[in-house]
Parts: sequence; C-alpha cells; structure tokens
Amino acid sequence: AIADLGIEIYDVFPNLISAPEGILTKRQKELWVVCIDIWASTTWITVYEEWTLKYSQIIPIGWDSVTNDVALWVRTSIDTAERLKLDHGQINLEKFENYTDITIDLSKISAWEDGETSKLYLSKIITARYEEILYFVKDALKRIWRDWMLPEWAVFVWEAVKMKWFLELSKEILRLPATIWIPCANSVIWDSTLWDPSFTSVIWSLYLANKFRNGKSVMSINVKWFYGSIFGSIKKVIKKILP
Repeated sequence: AIADLGIEIYDVFPNLISAPEGILTKRQKELWVVCIDIWASTTWITVYEEWTLKYSQIIPIGWDSVTNDVALWVRTSIDTAERLKLDHGQINLEKFENYTDITIDLSKISAWEDGETSKLYLSKIITARYEEILYFVKDALKRIWRDWMLPEWAVFVWEAVKMKWFLELSKEILRLPATIWIPCANSVIWDSTLWDPSFTSVIWSLYLANKFRNGKSVMSINVKWFYGSIFGSIKKVIKKILP
C-alpha cells in the first residue's frame, strides 16, 4: 500500500521499542526497569538492564478487551460500552468506605439503548479485566526472575493507564513502584495538546525515525511516478467515458 502511493520506506523497526526507547532515561535503562504499553488489542512489555533490552513480550489482551467485557455483561452495544467505560469507569470502587452505589441510565448515553446498570457492577467488570492484564505482566516478569525485583519501577503508557485508581491496582499486583509517563514541555513535545500518555508510542516512533535516519530523509516521494500515475488514471477514465 505504501509503495502504491509512491512513498519509499527508508527503514523498519519494531514499534514495541518506540515507547521505552523514547521515555526511559539512561539511569533507568542501566538498572532493571519494565515499560508496559497497554494498547487497544495488545499489551507490550519491555525490560531493560545495563542499557540493553533484556526481554520483551506481547500479550494479546488490551484496552478494547475492557470494552468488550462491558458490552457483554451489561448487554449493550460496543459504542455504548465505550462511553460507559470512559465516562463512568473506575477500578476497585467497592473498596471505598461509605460509598453509595449509583445507577446509570443507558438511555441518556444512547437513544438506541434502554434499561440501566450499576456503577459498582461496571467497576467490577473493568477491574477483573485489568487484574488479568497485570497478572499476565507479572507472569512474564517471573520468567526472568524479576516479578518484584525492578529497582527502577514499572513505567506505564497509553490511554488505558488513565483509568482511575489504576496505579494503586498495579502496585498491589506487581509489588513494584509504578508511574505513568506523560509527555511534557521538557521533552521533545512542545504542543500541550499532546501531553497525554495516549500519544506516547506514536510520538516516539516519529522521533526515533528522525533520530536514526543518519541525515537522510525518512520518506521520499517519487514525484514523476506520482503525477504519471494520476494522469494515467485520468486518461483511463476519459477513455471509458468517450465512445
């Protein structure tokens, strides 16, 4: 598809390392540190020591799995489940003292929905899936004998980590200090609208492509081929129209 557009690929590198290569400091890479990137359908794990990538794994569960669970158990559409997750989702809501459960009217979210659900019930659905993801991460770290021995923390990125009380759950399961990396003005990202963990991997993929291109253009367009293709297509259309 890229070649059909007349764009030349300069180099290829795994997106798995884009976030950790961009956000982890030299000190963190020197000691044991794990970067956990929770994407839509997968979760990426990368472990560094002595400035070297020691271990990596991709878990086939992600942010969309939470939406699917909500849609299944609340008996609603995917779009409504996504809104429920973003607007009313919360982890471990039952742990709060003196909490009074709230009923959510589904018709207020979508005109095509009826009925209602409990915010506490929604929290239990979301918490169960997040626990599963974190237990998979813990199991991956056990394979390299680092399930609770990472002095430079667990660093989380992407949109899924913005769920309320996520860090508290991750510290409890992984038994590691944890943090969420957020792009800010002291990095290469100056646009405040991009200071969000959701954009971490995409931003750093572009940054690394620019960093390692060795003075060459990351992409080049064959102008002669591009215009020749356009005029060639127009010529074919005209031939079909004219008798």
